[in-house]
Amino acid sequence: MTTRHFALAFVLAVPVLAGCNPAAKVIGTWDMQLDAPDSSASGFGTYVPPAIQQAIKPKMNIEFKENGTCVVEAYVGGQKAEARGKWKYVESEKDVTTLKVTMPGAKEKEDQAEKEIKLRFIDHNNVEMVLFPIGDDGWEDLTMKFKRRDF
Repeated sequence: MTTRHFALAFVLAVPVLAGCNPAAKVIGTWDMQLDAPDSSASGFGTYVPPAIQQAIKPKMNIEFKENGTCVVEAYVGGQKAEARGKWKYVESEKDVTTLKVTMPGAKEKEDQAEKEIKLRFIDHNNVEMVLFPIGDDGWEDLTMKFKRRDF
């Protein structure tokens, strides 16, 4: 192989290798997806308008930033809560990506704020992951679906 062929191969390989960051698919804002109720009935025979249902429905979004920080926002009953933390990529296997997330103030059984979480990618824009803690809440094992927010 001549020097010219080697240089050409190197120039073609650099963009391919640079674009192979498996953590990049996590970056973005993810909104929690809740299944919509079948009807507007509250279960007590009272009609609840869809606008009121939307207003009281719990919401959560998680933003993973390129710099390794994350922001969690939760809205429940008109109240907003926010938490900030850090994340780093651990590994990927098939459709599951593992991250190590640190949420200051979150309490575990051993008072740890750090946890490895697994994101299962349903497709490029939909994942399943555990709910992140807000404030001094602990990590929950409740898995929810999240959808990538469009820009």
